[in-house]
Amino acid sequence: MIETASVTEDTHFFPLQAELKRILASGIVRRTVLKILENEADFQVCRSSASIHENCFVKVPIEVGLPHELRLRIHFWFSSSNEQNVHDHRFDFSSAVVAGAIENIIWVDDKIGNAFSGFRYHNDQSGRRLVLQSDRKLTIRRRESYRTGDSYTVKRDTLHTIKHSGDAITIILENRTDLKPYANVYSPVNRSVGDTPPMRVSDYMLRERLLEFCLRDADIN
Repeated sequence: MIETASVTEDTHFFPLQAELKRILASGIVRRTVLKILENEADFQVCRSSASIHENCFVKVPIEVGLPHELRLRIHFWFSSSNEQNVHDHRFDFSSAVVAGAIENIIWVDDKIGNAFSGFRYHNDQSGRRLVLQSDRKLTIRRRESYRTGDSYTVKRDTLHTIKHSGDAITIILENRTDLKPYANVYSPVNRSVGDTPPMRVSDYMLRERLLEFCLRDADIN
């Protein structure tokens, strides 16, 4: 049976999530984005690190003077197709929904579940690469719904996909302490998995997205 959950039902309180809330409450993210928009040199540095992810969001790292093991980025979700591969991460992370709505879908092993082709995603000094691994049968265990102002935490070994409203904005705080060497990616059999470098973001798209972020003023729970 598929479980459903919302932020109001979550009784856990994660330190990483508390740190993300503290950062957002300080206003430093918005001030930093405004500075990027006002200074061309800062904007070009930001653009050089921004990219379009294959899961249909613009990923924008934001430098706000955090300890080296923590990294902050903004995700601008731009498509509601929601065709994602099931995956986990090399790190724990917390996410805050600044605009729109997110559904975090948790997957687990199931002997009678759907068949997925397995890959290991590496991103290290040797570059980005996918390495074939054993197939796996998976099914949806739980759906977690989050709206503007909500926050949540995902542990690095959690297999998940994201559905979104097509106009969602989320802020991600990664804890990269003790990184896993790779992330697991599971694609439906016969669906290709891309290993090409992420697409770069145009000046126009990045300015538009950052301006949109500055117009938002969500209180994060």
